[in-house]
Amino acid sequence: QTIEKIKTAGDPNPFKLVIFPEGFREGRELRIIYPAAARPLIKRLFAEPPLDSLANLFEVYLIYIASADSGVSRLGSPKNTYFGVYWDKSPAISEKNIWKLDALRYNLLPDYDPVRDSSLLLLQDKRFGGGSYIQERLSLSPMWHPLAPIIVNHEMGGHILGSSPDGSVLGDETPVDFYDELGDYFPEWIFPNVTQKSKAQMAVIKYTDVKWNEFITTGIELPSRWEEKNRGKTGLFAIDSTGARNLYIPATQCIMRANYNDFDKVCQNQIRTAVKKRYHIKFLAADLDWDGSVGRDDLKLFEKTFGSKAGD
Repeated sequence: QTIEKIKTAGDPNPFKLVIFPEGFREGRELRIIYPAAARPLIKRLFAEPPLDSLANLFEVYLIYIASADSGVSRLGSPKNTYFGVYWDKSPAISEKNIWKLDALRYNLLPDYDPVRDSSLLLLQDKRFGGGSYIQERLSLSPMWHPLAPIIVNHEMGGHILGSSPDGSVLGDETPVDFYDELGDYFPEWIFPNVTQKSKAQMAVIKYTDVKWNEFITTGIELPSRWEEKNRGKTGLFAIDSTGARNLYIPATQCIMRANYNDFDKVCQNQIRTAVKKRYHIKFLAADLDWDGSVGRDDLKLFEKTFGSKAGD
């Protein structure tokens, strides 16, 4: 058995999420431990808002591919694994082995679409960290770390499912070095959940000046303070809690920031919007009537799924 569908979709044109094992040897590791670990992680992913309301659009597959060695390569401790994942500061995979993964998923699932469908490489490893390859719609997450469900949700929900065909993607809400490398240039259009404001701008900031202003909690101060009273609220919080980087995020708690259980409202909206945009592409490609038009029943299905018209 090479492939197993573990979740069906109620939608006629579903997205595919394909789970690959890395560092699982043939036998008990691959046939028992791997599926036993993958199933609850996927269940948790689709229990998370807003993915809980979109779960009907996804079908999920397990791929059973054995590695010669157990675990993942680290510095000074190489492993002979199927996809050659290695641990640097976080797990990584070479471009050559991404091609290997691509060939495998296309052979097993000929209708796999790299624009709309996604893949997760589940690592038999216990270190903290994850990785995302947005263009390849691929994320890497460890299996044995206690926070594995949060890591999977962070990588899949944020960087993969939260990426749109227009190039926008959820940014990491922690003060990571990536933002420092951008210097004075900050691509506001790429990150819907991170914004840059100078001290002069912040001195006269108004709700309407914030790009996620429709989600701001009424009455919250701008800039918003890292205080218990603002927990669960949407505002404009300094990404490093001091304002030194001039970068701001919507909330103090979010899966995109740290080890929290929920996406904040801005991130939830981006995930829903990104999935909707990709579904719209798939919808138009798959549901054309014989004369090339979108059928009335198809439009009703789209509106029922997303609560809006297909042209929106």
